[in-house]
Amino acid sequence: MSYRRPARLRRARRAIASVPEARAGYYWLAGLSVRLGTADLCVIEGNDHASFDLRIASAAAHPTVLGESGCTQFRMRKAADSNPSVIATTAAVRAGWTGSTCICGWFRLPDAAGAITGNGNVFQHGIATGSQLRINHTLTVASGMTLIISSDGSATANNTYTNPLLGGDWVFMAMSSPDAAGVDNATRLTLSANLSAKTKTGGSSAGAVPTSIADSSAKISVACRGNTGLANVDTTDWASLYYLPGLPSTADLAILANAYNPKGVSL
Repeated sequence: MSYRRPARLRRARRAIASVPEARAGYYWLAGLSVRLGTADLCVIEGNDHASFDLRIASAAAHPTVLGESGCTQFRMRKAADSNPSVIATTAAVRAGWTGSTCICGWFRLPDAAGAITGNGNVFQHGIATGSQLRINHTLTVASGMTLIISSDGSATANNTYTNPLLGGDWVFMAMSSPDAAGVDNATRLTLSANLSAKTKTGGSSAGAVPTSIADSSAKISVACRGNTGLANVDTTDWASLYYLPGLPSTADLAILANAYNPKGVSL
């Protein structure tokens, strides 16, 4: 980068770089943003892949900036607000791998004690148009969390989990898929919250979750429905997002969680 970041962010980036999967993938920290408060807001991708930078659709879509526990967070205003927040890559991108994948980061649903009242995404990389489905971590009223992957860009498999954001506090969630070592969909598509594995509540039938994902070309968005230009139905806060090839160990997930931790209490 062409300018010096605050010590807090420099320490975070050093810690993140110690995790092999993070060095090989992509990540975004709300604090790694430039031109806050303007129509040119850009959240710089942490490994300096410029085409993976996140940008807002318009000045009105600028998220509300929070500053808890010494780091920056974004409050993505919901679809019903007068200025809903949408943030995504400018154009469609390919991640560049088809094997095991981990998506993790700090999120919070601050309204209604964390209840999910309508459609939304934690993370989205894939859209049905042109059969470019890949991998999504979605918010759903009926199921809580629905984790979705596609091996061919069209057909999907999913697992569902109870909403771990209930209570309205910050949670470090990790979606891991597909784990080729898993014997069925229960162990190939998993969710953890604050480093604790969650139990699957439903989804595709046993064995239906594939062991690879399509390297689809689509926009990446966080805490919104960016591929369709929509905000989430629920207000969604986020501080960090990691998109990683491979499955980090629990110890390495803890490093990523604590490198940029809005909760103020280490996991």
